[in-house]
Amino acid sequence: MFDGHAGPDAALMTSKLLHKHIVDKLKSRIQVLKAKLCPEGSENTDNGSGIELEKQALLNTISADSIIVGAVEESFIAMVGLFH
Repeated sequence: MFDGHAGPDAALMTSKLLHKHIVDKLKSRIQVLKAKLCPEGSENTDNGSGIELEKQALLNTISADSIIVGAVEESFIAMVGLFH
């Protein structure tokens, strides 16, 4: 769809908007990513990230890569929604 199969307008629109969707999705996950990538001092504390301790155990099973991939996938899904 984004490579021109949906027409040049879809490809052009995607080139102008996809990166903005990706940035928005990553911004919404920044505190979680910071806690995953820079865990010093964040164990067993909220660390200002809004993550409750109950959720921390679940987050420990999810890699930072998976969080980033999920953000990119959601961005593509949001773009597809613009064309329907």
